[in-house]
Amino acid sequence: RRVGGLVLVEPKTKASRRTIVLPALEKVEVKRTAASLIKRRLASGARWDSTHDLVFPASFGGLIDPAQDNREWNRLIAGAGVRDVRLHDARHTAATLLLLEGVDIRTVMSVMGWTEMATAQRYTHAVDELRRQAARRMGDLLWETKTQS
Repeated sequence: RRVGGLVLVEPKTKASRRTIVLPALEKVEVKRTAASLIKRRLASGARWDSTHDLVFPASFGGLIDPAQDNREWNRLIAGAGVRDVRLHDARHTAATLLLLEGVDIRTVMSVMGWTEMATAQRYTHAVDELRRQAARRMGDLLWETKTQS
């Protein structure tokens, strides 16, 4: 935001400029959104802000106001009946879920656009399940608790 207006800026790091790989269902949803966007753009006519070619623009094209985005997030959270969390906290959750699914830390860093291990350590959380998995794996490694055929 500069002088009361929104400004599109370059990502902070080269790692932030990355190809995003989506799950199959998300690809379908993005394609559906793109089709809807074409209809919105045509219906808006001259009111459409075509300054930027955005995948997820504001109602009439242009940049999404972060304050408005935050208000909508808070409405969604309240409507879902879950505890109050910041939109940014979803990144922490996503990174931790990737680790729970067994994705290695370097891949998680790449997905999230991080270049520093310190960033990964701030964002990912060692949850009880990860500690149990680590203990189970160490036990299997040291005492070979698996049955032999």
